Amino acid sequence: MNSRLVIVSRKIFQVLINILLIIIGLLLLVALYNFYVIKIQKKDYASYFGYTAFNTTSGSMEKAIYVDDYVFVKINEKKLKQGDIITFKTNDTIITHRIVRIDKDKITTKGDNNNVEDDPITRKAVIGKVVHIGREYGIYLKIIKTPQVFITFFISIIMMDIALGEDKEVSKSEKKKE
Repeated sequence: MNSRLVIVSRKIFQVLINILLIIIGLLLLVALYNFYVIKIQKKDYASYFGYTAFNTTSGSMEKAIYVDDYVFVKINEKKLKQGDIITFKTNDTIITHRIVRIDKDKITTKGDNNNVEDDPITRKAVIGKVVHIGREYGIYLKIIKTPQVFITFFISIIMMDIALGEDKEVSKSEKKKE
């Protein structure tokens, strides 16, 4: 009975390791694609099926969006209205603010935490509309990217794999008993 529990535990652990490796592989592909688009193609952001994400670095939208939150943006959203939060580019700076007024092709925005409105922008400057705010994702990414955390996590997985890995000698002795 006890040996069956160990075998089942090992199989479950192997499945979890495989799932984790797939997730890590997918994240690596996303990172490589992001690097290629931003560094090699010299674009401002990478598009993932019509969406992109930006890390918030200022408190201009606080109470709605905080520093280290990620905003997920639907690129080229045409249906914009007053009150929508948009991401736009002006003077080589990417900004996320709320629309306070739309006058034909001119859009006026303002950060929720700012006292004055921004200079009007054109619709061409708009990257897209914010569709989701990821609370404190930036903090988690900083933690994961810390070498000590990453190395410790990686070594822990290897040690667990070794500890729970199927020992061929144990398997042979179990088969002889049966």
